[in-house]
Amino acid sequence: MATSATVAGGTAMQQIGVQPGSGPERRAYPRYRVDCPATITPVLGASRMTGRLLELSLGGCRVETDQRYLANIMVRMEVEFNMRGIPFRLVGVTVGTRSKTSFAVRFLDMSERRREQLAELLAEIAQEADAK
Repeated sequence: MATSATVAGGTAMQQIGVQPGSGPERRAYPRYRVDCPATITPVLGASRMTGRLLELSLGGCRVETDQRYLANIMVRMEVEFNMRGIPFRLVGVTVGTRSKTSFAVRFLDMSERRREQLAELLAEIAQEADAK
C-alpha cells in the first residue's frame, strides 16, 4: 500500500512498485504517485486541457483530464504543472491510454538542467514517502 506525503501544489505518494505476478518491471525509471493540477496542450490542433498529474517519473507521466480525450499514440504534448514552487513545462508524446480521460506521456527533449530539477523533486518525494 502506498503512503502519502503532502507537497506544495498537491500530494505525492511513494514509488509504485511491481505487482506480484505481473512480471518484471519494464520501465526505465521508478514512477511515483502524485496529485497536482496540470495543463496538457497537444502541440498540433487540439485545444488546451486541464486535469491532474497522477504519476510522475524521469521518463514520463500519467495525466487525467477533466474532459474525455482519446489520445492516439505518439501525439506530441506539452504538460505543465507546478510542484514545490517549481514550474515544469515538459514536452512529450502520448504512449498509451488508460481510460477515456487518462493517458501516459513519455518526455522528450528535456534539458539537462530541467532533468536535474525533476530528479531532485522525485528524490524528495521518495525520501518523504520512505519516512512515513
